[in-house]
Amino acid sequence: MAETLVFTLVFKTLWFTVHSNQLTLHAWIYEIETGEVFAYDASVSKFKILQNRPFPVPNS
Repeated sequence: MAETLVFTLVFKTLWFTVHSNQLTLHAWIYEIETGEVFAYDASVSKFKILQNRPFPVPNS
């Protein structure tokens, strides 16, 4: 019972935060085989490859 109450409160809080533009969600897919990174583009409802975007990688 307590878990259901906690889930309901968290869900309602997240829903309100997202729909009031106080929180932005991002989705990425990383292809291990190719090293490509895809980001979700909500304007076209698809994942698109990130091109020419440097990612900070520490020197080893």
